[in-house]
Amino acid sequence: MVGFFARSIGAMAFFCSVVLGSNQAFALSSNSRLELTLAGGESIDGWFVRADAKAVIVSTPGQLDTTRIPTGLVVSVRQNGERMALQVFLDELQDAHRSLTEWLADPPAHPPPAIVASMSAIVPGTGQAALGEWGRGGGYLAADLTLLGLGGLEYATERRFGMLVSLAAIDLVIRAVSASDAARLSARRRRKLYAARARL
Repeated sequence: MVGFFARSIGAMAFFCSVVLGSNQAFALSSNSRLELTLAGGESIDGWFVRADAKAVIVSTPGQLDTTRIPTGLVVSVRQNGERMALQVFLDELQDAHRSLTEWLADPPAHPPPAIVASMSAIVPGTGQAALGEWGRGGGYLAADLTLLGLGGLEYATERRFGMLVSLAAIDLVIRAVSASDAARLSARRRRKLYAARARL
C-alpha cells in the first residue's frame, strides 16, 4: 500500500514538472547566475539582483557594488549554464520589475518589530498574524493552547507541582521563540521594503 502511494506521488511530481517545467525553467531569482554577452563582445558573469525598467542589475564576483547593464546592450544570455532566448530574458526582466513595483505599491503588513514581538509574547502567534503569516502564527498559537490545556488538565486532576512548573517553563520558551520570530520577520520585511524603495 505504501509503495502504491509512493509511486503515485512520484508520477504526479513527474507530471507536474513536465507540465509546469516550460513556464518555470527560466524564472529569474537571486539564485540565477547570468552570463551576458554584450553588443561590443564583452561578457559579464554574475548573479541576478533585480530588474529596472530598461536594465538588469547583477552582482559580479570580486566587486563590492552591483553592475547595471542596459537591456539594449545584451545580445545573448545564459542562465545557470543554459542558453536562454533573448526575448524570454527580456520578458522575465519585465515581469520581475512589474512584480517589484506592484509589491512596493501595495506592500504586505510591516508593523515595527517591537509591536509584533510584544503581541507574540502576550499571545503567541499574534505577531505573525499581524504580519499576514497566518500559518506560521497558527503553529505557535496551537502549541501555546495545547500547553495551557495540559496545564489546566494537570491542575484539575493531579496537581503535581513539578509538572505544572515544567509546562509553564515550556510555554514561556514558546512565547519567547514566537516573539523573537515575529520581530525577525518584521525587521526582515521592513529592510527589504526600505531597500527596494531606495533603489527605485
